Amino acid sequence: MQRSEVNYYLQHTREFFRQQDVHLPPWADFDVSQWRAQDREVAQEILALRLGWDLTSFGAADFLQTGLTLFTLRNGSPGGQPWHKPYAEKIMHVREGQQTPMHYHPHKMEDIH
Repeated sequence: MQRSEVNYYLQHTREFFRQQDVHLPPWADFDVSQWRAQDREVAQEILALRLGWDLTSFGAADFLQTGLTLFTLRNGSPGGQPWHKPYAEKIMHVREGQQTPMHYHPHKMEDIH
């Protein structure tokens, strides 16, 4: 998928979230200069726990048929160190007609919105 397509789908999801009155943290839309201005420890946690935007086709060829756009607000770290959270909190956007394969994590709970 081209970066321009990723950006298009992310923008569409941002608009959908706004219409649904879903509020994301300020860092959801940071640019490079805003990331550089952040406290290193906060930015390290966001990066290490893979928080933020994710767009996946689950390895399928057609994102609009099989895919998911999501924003991870909270996530546990492997082994629970240094950020112990045995759960994840994610906001997901599945488009009309799109399928998302079933999955689970045996060692983590997820709150799905």
